[in-house]
Amino acid sequence: QAKIKQQEEAKRISKVAKLYDAMAPEEAAPILNKMDDETVLLILSKMQGEQVAKIMPLFDSSRAATLSQSMLRGRNTN
Repeated sequence: QAKIKQQEEAKRISKVAKLYDAMAPEEAAPILNKMDDETVLLILSKMQGEQVAKIMPLFDSSRAATLSQSMLRGRNTN
């Protein structure tokens, strides 16, 4: 039961990540910027690296640094 729930959540995250992958970075960044770090990390972890690289500089530098450190530590990513 828990594994099925986890798989469903992973599918939802992947679906949302694909939506943000399809957006222009200038459109995606302001939306992501309104979300909490945990949610953003989950989404970024499923996005194409090239798109993430275009979005990160559009965040406030301190938030981009915090998100980057969390990614390095593997926090909230699959």
